[in-house]
Amino acid sequence: MRQLCLPVVAMMSLLCPFAAPAADLAHIDRTIRKEPKYEHKVKYALLVFGPEAKFKVWLAWDGDVLYVDKNGDGDLTGADKRIVGEKRALFGGDGYEFKAGDITAGTQLYKNLEVTITSLAHPDPVSLSQFEQEPGFLKLKEANPDPWHCIIQVGVPVGRPVTKLTGQYVSHAACRDANGFLQFAAKPSDAPVIHFGGPWEVWPSDLARFIIGRPDHFDARIGTPGHGDGAFAMAYYFGSPDIGEYVPKTLRVLLEVEFHDKDGKTISKRYVTEERC
Repeated sequence: MRQLCLPVVAMMSLLCPFAAPAADLAHIDRTIRKEPKYEHKVKYALLVFGPEAKFKVWLAWDGDVLYVDKNGDGDLTGADKRIVGEKRALFGGDGYEFKAGDITAGTQLYKNLEVTITSLAHPDPVSLSQFEQEPGFLKLKEANPDPWHCIIQVGVPVGRPVTKLTGQYVSHAACRDANGFLQFAAKPSDAPVIHFGGPWEVWPSDLARFIIGRPDHFDARIGTPGHGDGAFAMAYYFGSPDIGEYVPKTLRVLLEVEFHDKDGKTISKRYVTEERC
């Protein structure tokens, strides 16, 4: 990959024919028809599925219970929508793992929806050292003295004729991105929106940054943008299947850069990656 050492604003895209119009997640309807009686101060997140983001699944987090609107009807009161979490320790903090199972959105099946929520109030020293390198963590701590680390993941069907993985599933997860850490919201109107099964884009990772006078690799991720901090649904590029199997090696990333010189003049540059990991 080309190396840059400029203060920039960057936009990226895959040089491929798989682009599709992005859904307007900022203005999506956020109505919940019916809710249960909660035991704790509830917090919300909204999942949308498919290229047009028409199938909606509300998540309502109530302590050790997560309500999941699996059939997308806006009613969170069904007995099968109440998921009791398993205790899970991560990064030195206590939390829960919720296994919601498969989601059927129209004719498409999304496999093994899982939500992991862990306290970040007192992370272990190793995790804290890593988090403190990320601007999003400092932003999170300033906004919330009792933050949480949230991971929402599901297996997304590969619906396009992308190499040999057509008809299979690629795990996607929203957790944290260049905008910050994913957090459930106190009101449905403020809930983050995570889009699974939407068009892919290439985004800078939570660690991607440019430092004047020091060349470095630019770290990026493939996935679908959402709405809100940490809502980018990243396609896994390790494990099985490997990213090399569903992103052809002939594809390259286009990096469009804007930076300002010492006189304040805006200069635009375009770079095409020559290598990838």
